[in-house]
Amino acid sequence: MSQKQVLLVFWIILVLLSCLSYYATETWQEVFFIFYAILVCATGMMGARATSLIFAGLGCLVAGGYHVSAAFPKGIIHALFQGIFLVLCFILGWGYYKFRNLAAQHKSLGKDYTRALQNFETLKEEVNYLHFAAVNSLAAVLEARDEGTLGHTERVALYAVALARELGLTSKELSEIYYASVLHDLGKIGISEAILNKPEKLSGEEFMEVRKHPEVGIEILQSMTFMQNLFPLILHHHEYYDGTGYPRGLARDQIPLGARIIAIADAYDAMTSDRPYRPAFSRAEAAAELRRCTGSQFDPRLVGEFLAILKRERLEDVQKDFSPLQVSPNDFSPIIH
Repeated sequence: MSQKQVLLVFWIILVLLSCLSYYATETWQEVFFIFYAILVCATGMMGARATSLIFAGLGCLVAGGYHVSAAFPKGIIHALFQGIFLVLCFILGWGYYKFRNLAAQHKSLGKDYTRALQNFETLKEEVNYLHFAAVNSLAAVLEARDEGTLGHTERVALYAVALARELGLTSKELSEIYYASVLHDLGKIGISEAILNKPEKLSGEEFMEVRKHPEVGIEILQSMTFMQNLFPLILHHHEYYDGTGYPRGLARDQIPLGARIIAIADAYDAMTSDRPYRPAFSRAEAAAELRRCTGSQFDPRLVGEFLAILKRERLEDVQKDFSPLQVSPNDFSPIIH
């Protein structure tokens, strides 16, 4: 039955009760009053507020009128209590109706929230994969300009993440170190190819130009605010542990941990790779140079951990142990949190 049909039935019942109440005894008057109360509560629960109030008013008039006429003035008190009771029935029924509506709205909002959350997660995954691809594309552009650094950024990322894992850093920190490692030399895009690929030792002026690349890299990425967590790692990866590095001359714990990690990975790969101005160092020579620069250029604790990795595992094993695919873009959500 529809709500209108149910209300029609209730009205018929109310009319019958009102007619019968004129001929009923006191006991039946109480029974009829209970029916009035039920009708008031039921119509309130259906959301028919006006009808429920009318039923309550009629109930007060019919049932209360009987008691007033039968036992004045005590009947007034009886009628007053019955009126209060009917009002409470109305409040109960109407309150239930509102509560039921609120519960339905809450359930609907819960479903909408779940759908929105699922859409959000899908969007976040898509955005992060685009971010992941963009970072690697920027690195590819750099390597295309600098023939001496082919594969350098990826290897630095491999070594840096291997060291970060050894230190027990979180998945998010691993991802940030990976991305910063891939982009650490991005500023070299602004440096002349003649300087980058020069086979002889750089002049003082040329070296000063190269020293600008961390800041140039940040300037390139400045508009990409979703990468802001990477900026300190990129900017400070040439700071020295003793404070004599560049661009800010930071020392010890002033240098972000990620930047100190990248500095070691960058130096090791640079030493063990052929460059236009020199042949590659052997692994033993590179390790010895890291030890020599411990405490001045590099963090002693981090050098010890890095050398322990190289001693424990072959370099090829370190490379195989980690690939860019193992740092999922979902581990690092710089655009949507």
